[in-house]
Amino acid sequence: MKKIINERLYDTDKAELLTIFNNGFSYSDLSFVEESLYRTNKGRYFLCCEGGPNSEYFEWDEGNRRKGKTIRPLNSAEARAWGEKHMTVEAYIKEFGEVDEA
Repeated sequence: MKKIINERLYDTDKAELLTIFNNGFSYSDLSFVEESLYRTNKGRYFLCCEGGPNSEYFEWDEGNRRKGKTIRPLNSAEARAWGEKHMTVEAYIKEFGEVDEA
């Protein structure tokens, strides 16, 4: 998927896929959500987000809600916060570096 946002091109084919989060619903479920975290070759992060008609990613089609797909740019802090929720510990440390132990 490609999208221009704030005069920057985000392209899932050219960026590195870091991890995928799925809410556990099947793709055919109305509440399905999948978010894929990417890093561009310039170090910028973005999510490729897809969801069913009952998700936050729905799109309108002639007055009806349908599955939708979009790209959402993230700054470094937002990417880290998303990663804390959805990445494995190993994947998070590989991408963002070591963290302090509690």
